[in-house]
Amino acid sequence: MRIALALCVFAFGALVHAQERYVDKEVRVKAPVDAVWQAWTTSEGIKSFFAPDARVEARVDGPFEVYINPLAPPGQRGADDMRFLATAVLLQKETGGNLALILDKTAALARERARLYGQLRIYTAQGRITGWILCMAPFIMFALMSFVNWKYERILFTNPIGLKIIYVGLGMMLLGILIIRKIIDIKV
Repeated sequence: MRIALALCVFAFGALVHAQERYVDKEVRVKAPVDAVWQAWTTSEGIKSFFAPDARVEARVDGPFEVYINPLAPPGQRGADDMRFLATAVLLQKETGGNLALILDKTAALARERARLYGQLRIYTAQGRITGWILCMAPFIMFALMSFVNWKYERILFTNPIGLKIIYVGLGMMLLGILIIRKIIDIKV
């Protein structure tokens, strides 16, 4: 028992430690400010050193989308937090200041948002599991009742009212699935 408890404590400690780790890389580039500006504020500049695809327009509310994996489905391409980076770079251009500090703070914001998104996935896991259980329970009960006495369900398929009940039930299940998905879909 003590060994199992020690293994659980060790596994939990490793999990907590793994969530707090991140890569922190600092590189000093000997280049003029204009060249760095061109590299970070144009699609061609981003493609030249950072990602295989990008869509960048250096204007207020312009897109700043860097696609690390351009073939992935939308939302998983790598451009999720780039609007914060675009705003920070544009503000730095207009007001001046320490670009390295601004980029560091923007990276910290992106890391915090990723951490928060992970926590939300944990907190909404109960809602997702509830959705699966509520979706599968009628089919499991149908199978169990059919196994006990198949004559109970036969009337649903042979009677027109039974077919209407099945269609209404499936429609209500679909509506319930959509409502549960809406409840657990929290925007970060």
